[in-house]
Amino acid sequence: MAFCAVWAVRTMVSYAYASLLVGADHQSRLDRQHLGHQGSSDVYLNRSICFQRRLRELNSAFPLVVAHNYRDDDLDSHFDRTVRINVSAAKLQSLESVHLLKLQIWTLIEFERLILVDSDLYLRTLPDVLFGMPMSHPIAAIPGCGDAFNSGLIMLKPNLAVYNEMQMVIASGASKRFHHACTGEFMGDQRFLNGFFGNNYTRLSKMWNSVHKYDFVEPTPAHEIENIH
Repeated sequence: MAFCAVWAVRTMVSYAYASLLVGADHQSRLDRQHLGHQGSSDVYLNRSICFQRRLRELNSAFPLVVAHNYRDDDLDSHFDRTVRINVSAAKLQSLESVHLLKLQIWTLIEFERLILVDSDLYLRTLPDVLFGMPMSHPIAAIPGCGDAFNSGLIMLKPNLAVYNEMQMVIASGASKRFHHACTGEFMGDQRFLNGFFGNNYTRLSKMWNSVHKYDFVEPTPAHEIENIH
């Protein structure tokens, strides 16, 4: 079975896809207002399940690890692996705090590499090949607008030192000064990651994450698009 094959590979090579799933109980009021009906936990959960199914349809050699704060253990039946994030509701009272939960992925140090994806990314072709490419920077990403990268698909090396440094930057308030014309004023994970890493990232081809809202600025030929976000 393909599912068994995925687990067999994971025991030999510590690579995986990763995604974040925040439950409705801990979503902030601001997050629900900002996202409207798209902000419901059911929508996020369904997207994540669809992404997992797509990985299996394409016979990915690597599992999907879903980091979540759900109270329901039934998630285990939907995904290759789940990791619970213990975050109190008190810490998730802003839109910023919800989005910055994505940084928790850097703590999964049992993996050598992770491809962090947004669950609304549609895969036409597996990005498995990216795990074999050399990385000369802490992360690899796709430039989305100018030199700013889109955080919908990032390859990273989990590292507690990097995670702790990120938390120190947030705690110091220095991240509030991060700005990029293409990432906007909202302090989400994309703006933070661009401010934190700057140009210190390995460039990936836009074929792996074609972002429709940027394509009118720098169009990607249709035949070169593998994944749509």
